[in-house]
Amino acid sequence: MKKKLDNTNVVILARSHNPTIVSKEWVIKKEVLEEPIINFIHTPPFSMVENNDLRIHVDSGRMQIIVKRVEPDIIDKLPIVIKNYVNSLPETPYTAIGFNFSYREITEKNLGSIFSPDVEKFRKAFSEDYRVGGTIRFNFEDFIVTVNLLPDEKVLANFNFHSDIKEGSSGIMEKLKSYHETMRKAEEVLEVLFGD
Repeated sequence: MKKKLDNTNVVILARSHNPTIVSKEWVIKKEVLEEPIINFIHTPPFSMVENNDLRIHVDSGRMQIIVKRVEPDIIDKLPIVIKNYVNSLPETPYTAIGFNFSYREITEKNLGSIFSPDVEKFRKAFSEDYRVGGTIRFNFEDFIVTVNLLPDEKVLANFNFHSDIKEGSSGIMEKLKSYHETMRKAEEVLEVLFGD
C-alpha cells in the first residue's frame, strides 16, 4: 500500500464570519500568514488571501485554510495559523470545525473486495465493467468522520472529521489539539483497510 497525502484543509463554520476584516495587512499583523502575500481578494461578501504555503477563504458562513504545498512543516503550521486567526477574532460565533485529509495512490486493489457486493447483481444492474466505491461514517472521539473511497485507477480516500462547537473560540482551540491525531487516525484506517 502506498498512501500519499494530497491535500489537507481546515474549515471553521460560524453564524457570521466577517470577511471584510481579513485583508492582506490584517493576516500579516495578526501573524495568521507570513509574507510574501502573493494573491488576495478583499470584498464585503468574500475574502481570499494566500502566500506560498497556505490559502485562506472567508465568507459569512465559513472560513477555510488550505495547505497549498503538502509538506510536514506546512502541515504543522496549520493549527498555529488557525489559533492565531481565532485568537484575533474570539467574539465570532463559531459553530463547527472540520479537518479534511485527501489521500491518493492508496492501492491498486479493487474496492469491491472490501465492500463485497453481489457481483452478479451488480453486473446485471450496471455492466460488466463497474467499479465500487463507498462512503463510511463512524465516530472518533468528539468527531463524526466521513470517509469517501473513490474507485479511480488507484483508490482515492477523502476524510472529513467534523465536530460541532458549543463554546465558541475556546471550543475551536480545544478541537485544534486533535488535528494531528485525526490525521494519524485517517492513516491508521488506510493501513487497516489496505495494508498487506
